[in-house]
Amino acid sequence: MKLIYKEKKENKRIIHILGIKFSYKKKEKVDYRNLYEVTKRQLEYLKEHSDITKLNPATGELRTFQLKLLDFCKKQIDDFSAHNWEYFLCAGTLLG
Repeated sequence: MKLIYKEKKENKRIIHILGIKFSYKKKEKVDYRNLYEVTKRQLEYLKEHSDITKLNPATGELRTFQLKLLDFCKKQIDDFSAHNWEYFLCAGTLLG
């Protein structure tokens, strides 16, 4: 028995490692120029048709969650600052 070997079935690739099968599809090529143009048009549409200053503020459960998240972040910042640790937020925090 081989420890590692590969096989192909239709558009899937299968790797056997120690008797465990791992399958994945071959990546399709991405037309980045077209993706850029589509995204650019979407952004222009949103900039033209949406004004965040006219949105109603969050209410109800969403607002309660936002306030709890804000309180949690403030406590974390205090803890990090007490230990002189650097920190950052990423990937959307729902604070907005």
